[in-house]
Amino acid sequence: MSKKLDFRNVTVTQFDSAQTQKMSFSELHSAHKHFTTSAILKRPYTHFTQILDGENRPTKVEYYEATVPARDRINVKADSNSNLAGTYITLTEFISKKTFVYYFIVSGIGIAPGIGDVEIPVEINQNDPASLVAFSLKSSFNNTEEFEVIGDQLLAAYIDIEYLEFGETPAINVGTTGFLSTRIQEGRSIKVGEVELEYDEDDNIIYNGNTLKDFTFNAYKASFDPKVGLAVVDDKKITSTNCYEKEALDVNVLHEVLWDRIETTFPSNNVDLFTYTKNNEVVQTVRVTYQNSSKNVIILVEKTRS
Repeated sequence: MSKKLDFRNVTVTQFDSAQTQKMSFSELHSAHKHFTTSAILKRPYTHFTQILDGENRPTKVEYYEATVPARDRINVKADSNSNLAGTYITLTEFISKKTFVYYFIVSGIGIAPGIGDVEIPVEINQNDPASLVAFSLKSSFNNTEEFEVIGDQLLAAYIDIEYLEFGETPAINVGTTGFLSTRIQEGRSIKVGEVELEYDEDDNIIYNGNTLKDFTFNAYKASFDPKVGLAVVDDKKITSTNCYEKEALDVNVLHEVLWDRIETTFPSNNVDLFTYTKNNEVVQTVRVTYQNSSKNVIILVEKTRS
């Protein structure tokens, strides 16, 4: 089974084609204002990084589109009288920056170095030739989801691996193994958006000098969402008869219950599923089916209460 990442369901935010969205909010409960935001995302993103403050609120979020995975070749050497025992190599993921240490146990001798986030033993026998050392190391890589062995080098003294997290990664640290590491293909990613946020004493977001009262920032959608939804009086089910060819859908007006969070998932390339929760309990789901994967024509909206 392939472990390759699937980015087909990555979508942009709910901004319209003009890449702007008018957001309504009240300030001091004294006026109704419109706040125009430029689109945070310029292109679809594959991952983001964020900096949180002491209250676990995002203060800076950067979005990236990873386009090419890194590939490395590791040329191994034979064990000589257990000289590989306790030696190790270290790989680092691009997004999480997590370090993976593969350390050698030779005929039962060798311990984990205790320097990596994840440490995986590679068991070999004393005086194993380079081909068997490579085979054992390859087996350990195959048991790790973050890396994939590429090619069919069954008896070769080298291993080609691909990083499952696309983007730039540092070179493999071969330590004292005597192995050689060569970068076959550089990983690439581009920044497609960023946002910097501040907060006032009432926990309201300050964005570009404007106070957004009673809104939170949803890092997954790169959008500003109301802190708490309001009940909708109209209980009519939306069907294809009254939403066909509707080009935009504001999920914030589809709810019929009180909620404090929306999570968006993508069951298929033409379906969005919005899950509304209140106090971490699901209160309603809204399933939106589009005519095709371009998602510009809605053919059905189905709402289910919990």
